[in-house]
Amino acid sequence: MIIHPPQGINTKLNRQFTQIIAKLFKSQGYNIINIDGFEDNGGDLLLEKDSTKYAVQIKHYNPLSNTERIKPSDIQKFYATKKLTGVDRLIFLTTTYFYSHAIDKANDLGIELIDREQLFQLFANYHLNLLPRLLINFLYKISLNAHIVGTEEFKSSTKKLAITRATIITCAVIVMSLFIRAR
Repeated sequence: MIIHPPQGINTKLNRQFTQIIAKLFKSQGYNIINIDGFEDNGGDLLLEKDSTKYAVQIKHYNPLSNTERIKPSDIQKFYATKKLTGVDRLIFLTTTYFYSHAIDKANDLGIELIDREQLFQLFANYHLNLLPRLLINFLYKISLNAHIVGTEEFKSSTKKLAITRATIITCAVIVMSLFIRAR
């Protein structure tokens, strides 16, 4: 069996991911003021720590994709959140990466950036127990929601990314064993 990752936005999965990120920030001592947007002004989380208010933008993409990148226009759009919400600081978090011009724009505007590698490092530092379960659960949900096609259809497909359910399970087991050894 060949699996194509689901396309488009999965609102339920995004909400779950936002809640997981909220837990990650809470484990770092932030107070959660609002989860999953505040009047759609560009932020997904509103946090407070040491009397400083933060807006967090979360861009959650398919974890099997390496092609999605955050653009300077995404950074600029999020910057408007600061005035609309009256927060002190902005954090832009993504499950992928930022274009170099987006990094430059964020530095100019004083926006903290967290990319895929930094996000996994935060999980390792603050939520070691959650990361393996999160990855396994997430990979499993992708396998369940994915479109399964036969080998012949795959051969004629123009899709560039396809994996088997066995590959997903193998990845999950490897990740879990690495974290068990790290303890």
